[in-house]
Amino acid sequence: MKGQAAIEFLMTYGWALLIMMAVIGVLFYVGVFNQQPPSTCIAQGGFTCSDWQVAPGGAMSITLIQSTGHDMLVTNVSCSDQTVWAYADANISLYSGVPTQITATCYNSDGSTPSINEFYQGRVRMLYTDLQTNFNHSMYVELTSPVNP
Repeated sequence: MKGQAAIEFLMTYGWALLIMMAVIGVLFYVGVFNQQPPSTCIAQGGFTCSDWQVAPGGAMSITLIQSTGHDMLVTNVSCSDQTVWAYADANISLYSGVPTQITATCYNSDGSTPSINEFYQGRVRMLYTDLQTNFNHSMYVELTSPVNP
């Protein structure tokens, strides 16, 4: 009688254990336990990100809205995950309150560009001239984004 009870016990809890393992396997397969951090774009005061994306090869695009009350001319843009900046010339007018698309190529610390399915985290630095005062300024945007085609 003890042998039969032991077999019934193992069969009952064996099936329960098998079902639990299958559910956990499905959850891992679906990616429930592999969450990426949220995609964020945080600009300095007077600027707001309304849309952003990083594509394979480092092609970065941010739609910025500036609300300083002055029109600006962006002269250089750089995107990097470190503090070394490789500026690209730009000639982009930023009008107060008007969404404007800024593009650049983002680089990793080893000089490579982000690949598909990576998660890019870096800074975009822009050099600009305030067209009302003719003073030169710089600003940063903290960017985190999955690299999607």
